[in-house]
Amino acid sequence: MHGNMNIIFIDIDGVFSCTETVAEYYERTGKTDGWQVFRKGAIKSLTYILDNTNAMIVVHSTWAYTKSLGYIQDKFMEYGLSREHYERFIDVAVSDRSHRGNRIQNWLNEHERIERIVILDDSLDVEPYGDFLVFVNGDVGLTQKDAERAVQILNGGLM
Repeated sequence: MHGNMNIIFIDIDGVFSCTETVAEYYERTGKTDGWQVFRKGAIKSLTYILDNTNAMIVVHSTWAYTKSLGYIQDKFMEYGLSREHYERFIDVAVSDRSHRGNRIQNWLNEHERIERIVILDDSLDVEPYGDFLVFVNGDVGLTQKDAERAVQILNGGLM
Protein backbone atom coordinates (compact mmCIF):
# COMPACT_ATOMS: atom_id res chain seq x y z
CA MET A 1 0.00 0.00 0.00
CA HIS A 2 1.26 3.43 -0.89
CA GLY A 3 0.67 6.71 0.88
CA ASN A 4 -0.96 7.25 4.22
CA MET A 5 -3.72 4.97 5.43
CA ASN A 6 -6.83 5.54 7.45
CA ILE A 7 -7.71 2.70 9.81
CA ILE A 8 -10.98 1.51 11.31
CA PHE A 9 -10.34 -0.48 14.48
CA ILE A 10 -13.35 -2.73 14.99
CA ASP A 11 -14.67 -4.69 17.91
CA ILE A 12 -17.16 -7.43 17.00
CA ASP A 13 -19.25 -8.36 20.06
CA GLY A 14 -21.57 -5.46 20.81
CA VAL A 15 -20.83 -3.78 17.47
CA PHE A 16 -21.80 -6.38 14.87
CA SER A 17 -23.26 -9.08 17.07
CA CYS A 18 -25.37 -7.39 19.73
CA THR A 19 -27.74 -8.18 22.55
CA GLU A 20 -30.71 -7.75 20.20
CA THR A 21 -29.47 -10.33 17.67
CA VAL A 22 -28.50 -12.77 20.43
CA ALA A 23 -32.00 -12.56 21.94
CA GLU A 24 -33.69 -12.97 18.54
CA TYR A 25 -31.48 -15.94 17.73
CA TYR A 26 -32.28 -17.58 21.07
CA GLU A 27 -36.03 -17.06 20.57
CA ARG A 28 -35.82 -18.59 17.08
CA THR A 29 -33.52 -21.52 17.83
CA GLY A 30 -33.31 -22.02 21.59
CA LYS A 31 -29.52 -21.93 21.21
CA THR A 32 -27.20 -19.74 23.28
CA ASP A 33 -24.42 -19.22 20.72
CA GLY A 34 -26.03 -16.12 19.21
CA TRP A 35 -22.87 -14.03 19.49
CA GLN A 36 -21.92 -15.71 16.21
CA VAL A 37 -24.87 -13.94 14.50
CA PHE A 38 -24.28 -10.47 13.06
CA ARG A 39 -26.91 -7.75 12.72
CA LYS A 40 -27.32 -7.07 9.00
CA GLY A 41 -28.00 -3.38 9.70
CA ALA A 42 -24.56 -3.17 11.33
CA ILE A 43 -22.96 -4.64 8.20
CA LYS A 44 -24.82 -2.04 6.10
CA SER A 45 -23.47 0.68 8.39
CA LEU A 46 -19.91 -0.64 7.98
CA THR A 47 -20.46 -0.72 4.21
CA TYR A 48 -21.49 2.94 4.37
CA ILE A 49 -18.23 3.80 6.14
CA LEU A 50 -16.15 1.86 3.60
CA ASP A 51 -18.02 3.38 0.65
CA ASN A 52 -17.34 6.89 1.95
CA THR A 53 -13.71 6.56 3.05
CA ASN A 54 -10.50 4.94 1.91
CA ALA A 55 -10.08 3.24 5.29
CA MET A 56 -8.76 -0.24 5.97
CA ILE A 57 -9.97 -2.46 8.83
CA VAL A 58 -7.99 -3.80 11.76
CA VAL A 59 -9.82 -6.15 14.12
CA HIS A 60 -9.06 -5.43 17.77
CA SER A 61 -11.82 -7.68 19.10
CA THR A 62 -11.21 -10.65 21.37
CA TRP A 63 -12.31 -12.68 18.32
CA ALA A 64 -8.80 -12.08 16.99
CA TYR A 65 -7.38 -14.29 19.75
CA THR A 66 -9.35 -17.36 18.74
CA LYS A 67 -10.32 -16.82 15.09
CA SER A 68 -8.18 -16.23 12.02
CA LEU A 69 -8.53 -13.05 9.97
CA GLY A 70 -9.89 -15.20 7.13
CA TYR A 71 -12.59 -16.66 9.37
CA ILE A 72 -13.58 -13.16 10.49
CA GLN A 73 -13.69 -11.91 6.90
CA ASP A 74 -15.85 -14.88 5.88
CA LYS A 75 -18.25 -14.19 8.77
CA PHE A 76 -18.68 -10.62 7.56
CA MET A 77 -19.32 -11.83 4.01
CA GLU A 78 -21.88 -14.33 5.32
CA TYR A 79 -23.88 -11.36 6.60
CA GLY A 80 -23.62 -9.25 3.47
CA LEU A 81 -20.20 -7.60 3.22
CA SER A 82 -19.04 -7.42 -0.42
CA ARG A 83 -15.85 -9.02 -1.76
CA GLU A 84 -14.47 -5.53 -2.44
CA HIS A 85 -14.91 -4.61 1.23
CA TYR A 86 -13.68 -8.03 2.38
CA GLU A 87 -10.28 -7.10 0.96
CA ARG A 88 -10.08 -4.06 3.25
CA PHE A 89 -9.59 -6.21 6.35
CA ILE A 90 -5.82 -6.04 6.67
CA ASP A 91 -4.80 -7.15 10.16
CA VAL A 92 -5.62 -7.96 13.76
CA ALA A 93 -4.38 -6.17 16.88
CA VAL A 94 -3.77 -8.77 19.57
CA SER A 95 -0.78 -7.59 21.56
CA ASP A 96 -2.52 -6.83 24.86
CA ARG A 97 -5.50 -8.82 26.11
CA SER A 98 -6.14 -6.56 29.06
CA HIS A 99 -6.52 -3.10 27.53
CA ARG A 100 -7.90 -2.18 24.10
CA GLY A 101 -6.11 1.17 24.05
CA ASN A 102 -2.78 -0.62 24.52
CA ARG A 103 -3.63 -3.03 21.68
CA ILE A 104 -4.32 -0.11 19.38
CA GLN A 105 -1.21 1.77 20.54
CA ASN A 106 1.02 -1.25 19.96
CA TRP A 107 -0.44 -1.80 16.49
CA LEU A 108 0.06 1.86 15.57
CA ASN A 109 3.65 1.75 16.88
CA GLU A 110 4.37 -1.14 14.50
CA HIS A 111 2.84 0.53 11.42
CA GLU A 112 3.94 3.71 9.76
CA ARG A 113 2.02 6.17 7.63
CA ILE A 114 -1.29 6.07 9.43
CA GLU A 115 -3.14 9.31 8.82
CA ARG A 116 -6.42 8.95 10.71
CA ILE A 117 -8.12 6.32 12.83
CA VAL A 118 -11.58 5.62 14.13
CA ILE A 119 -12.53 3.00 16.73
CA LEU A 120 -15.90 1.24 16.60
CA ASP A 121 -16.47 -0.29 20.02
CA ASP A 122 -19.05 -0.80 22.77
CA SER A 123 -16.34 -0.37 25.41
CA LEU A 124 -14.69 2.82 26.66
CA ASP A 125 -11.39 0.98 27.28
CA VAL A 126 -9.54 2.70 24.42
CA GLU A 127 -7.50 5.42 26.12
CA PRO A 128 -5.54 7.35 24.99
CA TYR A 129 -7.69 7.24 21.83
CA GLY A 130 -11.06 8.26 23.26
CA ASP A 131 -11.33 11.19 20.83
CA PHE A 132 -11.44 8.68 17.97
CA LEU A 133 -14.03 6.39 19.53
CA VAL A 134 -17.49 5.95 18.08
CA PHE A 135 -19.17 4.42 21.11
CA VAL A 136 -21.66 1.82 19.92
CA ASN A 137 -24.68 0.79 21.97
CA GLY A 138 -24.05 -2.93 22.53
CA ASP A 139 -27.78 -3.66 22.68
CA VAL A 140 -28.40 -2.62 19.06
CA GLY A 141 -24.96 -2.62 17.43
CA LEU A 142 -23.51 -0.25 14.84
CA THR A 143 -26.11 2.16 13.46
CA GLN A 144 -26.24 4.54 10.52
CA LYS A 145 -25.75 7.47 12.91
CA ASP A 146 -22.59 5.78 14.27
CA ALA A 147 -21.40 5.21 10.70
CA GLU A 148 -21.92 8.85 9.76
CA ARG A 149 -19.85 9.94 12.77
CA ALA A 150 -17.08 7.49 11.82
CA VAL A 151 -16.99 8.88 8.28
CA GLN A 152 -16.75 12.39 9.66
CA ILE A 153 -13.79 11.44 11.84
CA LEU A 154 -12.00 9.57 9.05
CA ASN A 155 -12.53 12.35 6.54
CA GLY A 156 -11.13 14.95 8.93
CA GLY A 157 -14.40 16.62 9.89
CA LEU A 158 -15.40 17.81 13.29
CA MET A 159 -16.66 15.23 15.75
